[in-house]
Amino acid sequence: MVTSRFKKKIFDVVMMLWFCGIAASAQAQDQVYLKIQADGFKRINLIVSTFESNGRMDVTQQTRDVVINDLNLSGFFHILDESKSSTPSAHSDRNNEFQASAQLEANLRFHVDDVHFDARLFELPAKRKIFDRKFNAPLRSSRSLAHQVADEVVYYLVGEKGIASTKIAFVSEKGQAKEIAIIDYDGYGFQQLTASNSLNISPRWSPDGDKIAFTSYILENPDLLILPLHEKKAYRLSNQPGLNTAPAWSPDGKKIALTMTKDGNSEIYVMEVKGGKTRRLTNHPAIDSSPSWSPDGREIVFTSDRTGAPQLYLMDAEGGNVRRLTFEGSYNDSPAWSPRGDRIAFVSRYEGRFHIYSINVTGEELVKLTDGNGNNENPSWSPDGLRLAFASSRDGRWDIYVMNWDGSQLRRVTQNGRNISPSWSPRLKYD
Repeated sequence: MVTSRFKKKIFDVVMMLWFCGIAASAQAQDQVYLKIQADGFKRINLIVSTFESNGRMDVTQQTRDVVINDLNLSGFFHILDESKSSTPSAHSDRNNEFQASAQLEANLRFHVDDVHFDARLFELPAKRKIFDRKFNAPLRSSRSLAHQVADEVVYYLVGEKGIASTKIAFVSEKGQAKEIAIIDYDGYGFQQLTASNSLNISPRWSPDGDKIAFTSYILENPDLLILPLHEKKAYRLSNQPGLNTAPAWSPDGKKIALTMTKDGNSEIYVMEVKGGKTRRLTNHPAIDSSPSWSPDGREIVFTSDRTGAPQLYLMDAEGGNVRRLTFEGSYNDSPAWSPRGDRIAFVSRYEGRFHIYSINVTGEELVKLTDGNGNNENPSWSPDGLRLAFASSRDGRWDIYVMNWDGSQLRRVTQNGRNISPSWSPRLKYD
């Protein structure tokens, strides 16, 4: 087991190497102006100027606050107080820890129920323009505009696509029912998607972000449903007798791996989204469940108790070449393959509680990511592979939390309790 101190060392080294890799790739992109230095990562000092507008100062200030919060949550920036950082000395003194490397300016124009957002990013001290972007949306979507601007800043200054324009789907318990809901990655914008007064579980986003697959007991049998978000009306993809659960979309969005018991035992199957053609992948008397695809679509990780206790296994996407991945821990379940392809997060029982772990795809570098009281379950990666959402009862009730991939910077996303089974969306497109 990797100790917390050694885990911190691993994180520091890997982050340094990872950011060096970003800097190397950025040299091939004309639009990426600022480089991460090879002597270790330091947050970029960024000035976010007071936003100008033709009115609605409350919305203007709120929009700026959202942008700043997004940039802080990204982990890439140190936001400077403009009144203390805009002097020439602050820009030019290389030894000044408050030296600003970039500055964001914005102007909001309100027209009836619409808002026009003009954002400009400059490199300092020369104040060379990096981008000048124009965004338009209904006034009610001003937070979405702020998220888009923050993601643009992350991309142009770091070379990494931001995740502010993402949401987290989860199961929200309402009385005796369980409904599917979504929330912005920062904890705002709660929206309940189902209202069937039934049991709806295991939500999973499609790769294009347009649909959510989930299991519903609305007709008593645990059927697999697909909910197109623009229609807000779910349709049934599989109603085979027994379980149709734990859906996992293939990276191309054409297939769903899931757990089914239609043949009498819990096995992994693959179903085509169009047409519903089904193919069985596992064939073992043990319980096989909880599939998750590799980012390239060539492999699937899943849970099986074929050795007597739940452990993680890998297999080819066609069902062959099954091999065991985890050998430590007496109960390992709920694997989630990182979008970066290098690690798999999962749940393991440790000293009577369930915690989130991650492991290299080679079965090495096992790291415990959570600690403290309560249980932690259902890890789900952010689309950049740098963060994990999960459910935790650490504060006495179940809520959705987010942390960095190494377990640091923990924050709570939902607040009212009885929220479980998160699924982080891909980067979403806004009209």
